Amino acid sequence: MEYTEIFTGQCPVDASKVTHTVTFTQSTDPRFDDTVEEFKCSRDSKCVKCSVNYR
Repeated sequence: MEYTEIFTGQCPVDASKVTHTVTFTQSTDPRFDDTVEEFKCSRDSKCVKCSVNYR
């Protein structure tokens, strides 16, 4: 099952306000974290520094 969450925060590069939209796939085993399927940053969707916070 997939679900999407929206997070607000600051960009680690220039401290601007950003919105992160993250789509997760729910883990079938409660011992494991949900898997990130898609990450989008309102400033730069290819930002690696932001995306590591959700992996």
